[in-house]
Amino acid sequence: MKTQSQYSLLLWMILALIPASLLLSCSEKEGFAITNDLRVLKVDVDGVRADDGANELSVLATFKFTFSHALNSTAFEDAVSISPDVILDFSYDSTNSVVTIAPNPRLDFSTAYTINLPEGSYGSNGEK
Repeated sequence: MKTQSQYSLLLWMILALIPASLLLSCSEKEGFAITNDLRVLKVDVDGVRADDGANELSVLATFKFTFSHALNSTAFEDAVSISPDVILDFSYDSTNSVVTIAPNPRLDFSTAYTINLPEGSYGSNGEK
């Protein structure tokens, strides 16, 4: 029969192993290498995260894209398109890695839109 001190020792040994297993589970896995590629980290539509597009938007909707690197705003704005055509206003945060895109003056009712950014170099240091 185990004594109270033996159970305490066993409990402490188990607790000591938990942080080590957490560290191991958080380590980098093969196939997820850190790269210097420009990536979209997050898209918000009217302040709500949009992982798979968005439906039934306000005609005054705004789109906020968070990128992994600072953007070359001229290259980015020249490349972004929306169809059907709408004039877009662009604003950036202080790091130039978050861009907010707003229609000017508004989107049309009952119309589907697609925002497109073709493959290219849009990072401020040439990141693709």
